[in-house]
Amino acid sequence: MIRYRQGAHPDLLRRSAGERGGFTIIELLVSIVIIGILTVMTVLTLNATLENSKVNSASRSIQAALEGARDRAAHANEPRGLRIYFEEFVDANGDSHFLANSMAYLEVTENETAGTIDIQRVPVTVPPPDYGEAIELYGTDTDWQSLHTRGLLTQNSKIRLNNWWYTIAPGTLAVTVATEQINITPEYRDATGTNMDLVAGSVANGDHEITLEPVEMAGEDPISLPEGTFIDLAEMDRVPLVWEVTGANGYVDIMFDPLGTVNGPLSTHGMLHLPIIHREDIGGAIADIKRFGNENKENQEGLITVFTQTGQITTPPIWTDPTGSDPYLLVRKGATE
Repeated sequence: MIRYRQGAHPDLLRRSAGERGGFTIIELLVSIVIIGILTVMTVLTLNATLENSKVNSASRSIQAALEGARDRAAHANEPRGLRIYFEEFVDANGDSHFLANSMAYLEVTENETAGTIDIQRVPVTVPPPDYGEAIELYGTDTDWQSLHTRGLLTQNSKIRLNNWWYTIAPGTLAVTVATEQINITPEYRDATGTNMDLVAGSVANGDHEITLEPVEMAGEDPISLPEGTFIDLAEMDRVPLVWEVTGANGYVDIMFDPLGTVNGPLSTHGMLHLPIIHREDIGGAIADIKRFGNENKENQEGLITVFTQTGQITTPPIWTDPTGSDPYLLVRKGATE
C-alpha cells in the first residue's frame, strides 16, 4: 500500500523527483570537456609508452642478433657475422644520418684462387722505358669484375701473392677492375728485373688468393627493427674507417671468430657503440632536432656496446646532458646500471 504525506499531491511528488534527477546543459558540457581532456591525456601517455617500448624492443633485437652471430661462429667453428643495412637521411640542419633498420646473418666465402696474375711496374715517364713500383696486377682467366659487381670483391679484400699478403690501393678498385686489373700496396716483394722492365713477375694458379666479402646465410630470415627505430651510425663514438659509411645506402659488417671475439680490423677498436634513436628526434624542424644523449629529447634512446676483445655485448646506460656532448662517458668509465 502506498501512503502519501498529508497535504502532498501525488503529481507534485513525481515532478519534484524528476527535477532532482536531471542535469542541466552546462553540467553535461562540463562533463564532456573533462572526459575529453582525460581521454587525450591517456592517449598521449599511451603513445609515449608505446614509442619508448619500441626502442626497448629494438635494443633487445640488436643484442639478440649480435649474440646469435657470435654463437653461430662458435657452433660452425668458422667466422660468422651480422650485416647492418643503412640508408642516408639528411635532417633540416643539412646533417647526414646513416639509419639502419634491418640486419642479416653472414657466413664466409672461400677465397678466390682462379687464373694467373702478371705483376707490372707503373710507367713514370712517357714514353717508356722507365718504370716505378711493381704494384699493378693483371689477371688472366680471372673473374674479378664479376666478383666486384656481386659485392664479393671489395676495397677491403686482401691479396696473397706467393708468401706475402697485400691490400688493394685505396680508391682504385672501382676504376681498374673493369679491365681485370688490381693495384696493390705495398709494392710486390718478389719483383724481378729493374726499372727498365715493365713486367716484374708472374704468379701461377694456386700461388695466390683473394679474400672475398661474407654473404648472407642461406635459410636465415632478415631481422627488422620496430617501425620508426633505427641505429644511427652517424652518432657513433668512432665510425670504423673500414666501414666506409658514405653514400645514399649501403651496409656494414660485424664478424665474430669461433672464440667469440670480433674478427678482422674491427677488433682493434676496443668498443663498438651502436646508438638507437627514434626517427622523430631527427625528422622535424631545426628546433626539434636533438643529438643522441640530449636530455631534452621526448623519445627514449638505446645503446648497444660490443667489446671487440672479449665479444661481450651489453646495453649500458647513456650519459645525458643538455647538448649530448658525450653519451658514451659512462660505458667508457665502466659505470653500470
